[in-house]
Amino acid sequence: LGVTVIYLNPIFEAESNHRYDTGDYHKIDPLLGTKEEFEQLIKEAADRGIEIMLDGVFSHTGSNSIYFNRENQYDSLGAYQSKESPYYTWYTFHHYPDDYDAWWGVGTLPTLNKENEDYQSFLVDDENSVIQSWQRSGVNHWRLDVADELTDDLIKKLYRQLKKEDKSSVLLGEVWEDASNKSSYGNRRDYFLGGVLDSVMNYPLRRIMLDFMKGDVDAFFVNRRLTTLHEHYPQQYFYALMNMLSSHDVERIITMLHDYLPGDMEEEHRVNINRAQVKGLSLWLYSFPGIPSLYYGDEAGVDGGADPDNRKPYPWGNEEQDLLKWYKQIGKWRKEHPVLRTGHWKPHDLHEDLFGFERWIDNGVDAFGHEAHDEHMVYLFNRNITEKRTAHIPIRKGKWQALQNKKRIFSSKKGNLSIELNPSECILLRFMQ
Repeated sequence: LGVTVIYLNPIFEAESNHRYDTGDYHKIDPLLGTKEEFEQLIKEAADRGIEIMLDGVFSHTGSNSIYFNRENQYDSLGAYQSKESPYYTWYTFHHYPDDYDAWWGVGTLPTLNKENEDYQSFLVDDENSVIQSWQRSGVNHWRLDVADELTDDLIKKLYRQLKKEDKSSVLLGEVWEDASNKSSYGNRRDYFLGGVLDSVMNYPLRRIMLDFMKGDVDAFFVNRRLTTLHEHYPQQYFYALMNMLSSHDVERIITMLHDYLPGDMEEEHRVNINRAQVKGLSLWLYSFPGIPSLYYGDEAGVDGGADPDNRKPYPWGNEEQDLLKWYKQIGKWRKEHPVLRTGHWKPHDLHEDLFGFERWIDNGVDAFGHEAHDEHMVYLFNRNITEKRTAHIPIRKGKWQALQNKKRIFSSKKGNLSIELNPSECILLRFMQ
């Protein structure tokens, strides 16, 4: 699949299946395995050029945890049990012990006081802190759950500790909006000012793509919004964003696209259009600046509505082979062609249904001024599910070859390339001469 990073949802001991209700930050959930097996996973992955990123859920714990111990299942003096608990100041109680701050009012997720010095020491500063303990096990990369609910000071502290041990460590934040001008809890956030986050999840891109597919916006709007995002984000961030179509928090892309299609469409045709749309959006993602994130099972045809339906098991032995082959192919393209990773980027709105963009490296220099092999590619996609559309794109003169089918070669004449795209068809072209 061309994967270089595996991002895991929470793996620490917890009561629930989703494990966002942490019971013990220092222990692997026994349903998953042991600490030793996890450390072996890190080493085995590294041997294959793959790194591991963990989900850091540091805004709240589980009520059933060492720290809160509401269910009295841990051999500890939890904050719920006594005001003398070493963890009591980590939480905010209004009428002790049953009235306390909880994440979105969910009683099993008591909210942590992120400014509490003792909690910050437990999380970052102490020799046996959560971060330092897992650093010794080889964990260098973290995705911060609900980063908006952590203070910038705490995020900076996490950042400094990670970089102190390994400058290539990555701290990524869950942010759903434009992270360059994000405000939360009355404060303007410093995510992109340096020393805070290395990257964020690119939900704005996903929203633009899906609105385009639904027909809520046209290609001209997509061009404007993506250009705005490109202008807002410093280039280093724009090229390091975590881009995705599905995640554990949203419906799977196959289900969403299927639901957008007309209900009176014949089911076989509906499935064919659905898969063509998935291919069109995934190729968009894999050709676009940023890091494409593949939610497990999307490559195998797994569907799923709202949580928890979007967390079905992987269908071992029953994968959709055509889709799996497709994801392997686009993963290979991205890996083999540096232009798709660090090349310059320019969007094109060619018709209300036609969106595309160029990626290029010229004169041996990529978008960051680094030496790279010259290459020029064009991505095009027709969102219309019933009508063909012809793309007239102003482009350099010469021959252009389709990566999907290298027998398809198009000629650009007088600086203009014309290509007819079938309904829901996508294409990635490479300049030949």
